[in-house]
Amino acid sequence: MRMLCLLAMLLIIAFCMAPMRVIEFTAPQRVEENEEITFYWQVENAGKVSIDRENLPHTGMLSVRADKSRTFILECEGKGKKLTKEVVVEVYPKIVMDKPKIKPEVHKDESKFLKGLVEYTLTSDDD
Repeated sequence: MRMLCLLAMLLIIAFCMAPMRVIEFTAPQRVEENEEITFYWQVENAGKVSIDRENLPHTGMLSVRADKSRTFILECEGKGKKLTKEVVVEVYPKIVMDKPKIKPEVHKDESKFLKGLVEYTLTSDDD
């Protein structure tokens, strides 16, 4: 029993002495406008973890949408200390391409044929 109490005390001391640290905080560097941005993080020995003031678990993932480039801040608090890590995500405008307006020509002349969208003209060597 004494050994178990001693082991428990050592674990408590080790936890209290261990420094708070961010093991991982990642997100894509560039996304298209209104595309989902997924953050992954892992923090050790913190009392409180948040991104943009939203309380989160010590390890996880979070998806948000952004319409402009910005910096996201992971904040960790505990043991009277504060630790932050930043990720900058560049948001670029969505590119919308209009469909090409192609009108195929149909010829009544038997020497011309339409194959796909390319026009071919048949000629003979006798000409």
